[in-house]
Amino acid sequence: MRFFVLVCLLMAATSSVADVAPSPFLTPEIRKECGSCHPAFPPEAMSKRQWIAVLNGLKDHFGEDATVPRAVLLRIGETLVNHAGPDVGDPAHAGMSKGEWWRSRHKSVIGNTLYVRTGISMDNCIACHTLTGF
Repeated sequence: MRFFVLVCLLMAATSSVADVAPSPFLTPEIRKECGSCHPAFPPEAMSKRQWIAVLNGLKDHFGEDATVPRAVLLRIGETLVNHAGPDVGDPAHAGMSKGEWWRSRHKSVIGNTLYVRTGISMDNCIACHTLTGF
């Protein structure tokens, strides 16, 4: 139990969330539509190719039907694609934690043996962030 508490305290101490300003492109509509099931990720979190793949796959979005009305899809898609992060050769369905945006903001956890020992997946955002912590 003490080890778990220590891990949580160290994770909070090394987190750079407070140093990163929230994305100005994370619109209320994106927060509402995307954030109703999972944390709404800022457009910069993935490349254009990755966002297009996500938007084209909403009928089967990780096993769920996440389709939205066409007008909503077009507005959200325009924001996500126009403000997407750089395409650094990520395959279209690469995990977010493989992209440049994520890696530049999580330098303190990449390769950190403390995180590896806890078994926390780098794709498990809410293990370290609250639902509104993006």
